[in-house]
Amino acid sequence: MKSSLLSVAVLGLVVIAAQSASVPKVSLYYESLCPFCHAFFLQQLAPTYEALKGHIEVELVPFGNVRVTEGAGGHREYHCQHGEAECYGNRVHSCGLALITDKDEAFKFIKCNFAAPNFHDTHHVGEHCAKEMHLDWAKLKACVDGHQGDQLIEANWKKTAALTPRKTGVPWVLVDNQHTDVIQHEARNHLQVFLCTKYLKGVNIAACHH
Repeated sequence: MKSSLLSVAVLGLVVIAAQSASVPKVSLYYESLCPFCHAFFLQQLAPTYEALKGHIEVELVPFGNVRVTEGAGGHREYHCQHGEAECYGNRVHSCGLALITDKDEAFKFIKCNFAAPNFHDTHHVGEHCAKEMHLDWAKLKACVDGHQGDQLIEANWKKTAALTPRKTGVPWVLVDNQHTDVIQHEARNHLQVFLCTKYLKGVNIAACHH
């Protein structure tokens, strides 16, 4: 009897692992004020995520083309491609992704930031989206302005710096932790079709048959 129970448990683990392995992970390395990241998120990633929800995993890494230097006293300084507002926006995105425990809600928060007419105004759009979604903006802002925000940005820097091959621009797209010229091109032009035909071919998903 013990042996049978153990077999069932082991089989259960195998099934769970197999199901998990069948879900492709799309990773987006981006920055908050990049116009190409803005377009990719709203035109490709968001509609694909909504159409294939439950069948794909999305990882968002807000950092991008940031130059990192050592300032006075060894304090690390980040020089964002589109200025201080972008650095602040990266922190807003990072804190939202870290503190909003419901992954769908976290994704919606990032989408709200990008979709806002004043998305360039990163010092205010995060608060607007948090209030619109009934999130705790005081908690998010404490992260953005504090040590936790520093830690998250440092983690995103290290993750971005460790990419192989090295990132040459943003948006930078990986599928299942792999980046190739083909993945980048296909993802940026027709992400949903690419995932359906390449990674979800054997899965019965209505959105893949349109």
